[in-house]
Amino acid sequence: MSTEIVKMPPTHARLASLALAAALGLSACASSGTRPANPSNDQEALYDYAGSFATEGAVTGAILLGAVGCLAGVLVADSNALAGCAIGGAAGAAGGALLGGGAGYIVGANSDYYANEEARLRGLSEAAEFELLDARRARQGAENAVTGHRERLGQLKARVKSGNASKKALERALEVARYDQDQIGQARDGLEDQISELDSGIWQAQERGVRIPRELVQQRNALVGELKRLNQQYNALTAEIEGAETLV
Repeated sequence: MSTEIVKMPPTHARLASLALAAALGLSACASSGTRPANPSNDQEALYDYAGSFATEGAVTGAILLGAVGCLAGVLVADSNALAGCAIGGAAGAAGGALLGGGAGYIVGANSDYYANEEARLRGLSEAAEFELLDARRARQGAENAVTGHRERLGQLKARVKSGNASKKALERALEVARYDQDQIGQARDGLEDQISELDSGIWQAQERGVRIPRELVQQRNALVGELKRLNQQYNALTAEIEGAETLV
């Protein structure tokens, strides 16, 4: 029997995580500001990435215990294995979501054997590449969203000063900007956690004398670059918001 892990493309994996969380009745942490009624594609990319960090732990727990529940259901319901899997899997997923939501992702166990450690580093490299693709997409979305807010707030500030727009209109625009500011902050913090996990894995391998692949180091540095750019966008939007708040 094959033990190969079936991998899912990064964006689809995150969307599946969000969909499963929604099906289980899970919700992300509350955000400040007001979500736009019709977000742009750039905003959606940012929201998907930021939201994935709020649901990953719960979804992981749901998947793991769901699989256990499925197997248990099959063993019990020998007359209808599919039904048994469905019932057991649903129960396991519900319990796993509660446990996983609090614990977050559980990093794979370390091994004393170099072959296993090297395999784990390969897995880390694959995960880092997936993370980098999604982080870049979210950062690009953040950059375009911030540019839009800068233009919108700038126009409204000028119109408020000239008496051609109300402070209420400016406040509504600020509410949307605050939402995106919060989403950028969540994306930044989530990416920072991912880099910390990656650094921990690299450090463990170095402690065991295992050579760190150059590709993994490059991926780690690229992730740090995306983190810095996300933080720059967060600071830029914060400055725009604070400047506009002086008029409301």
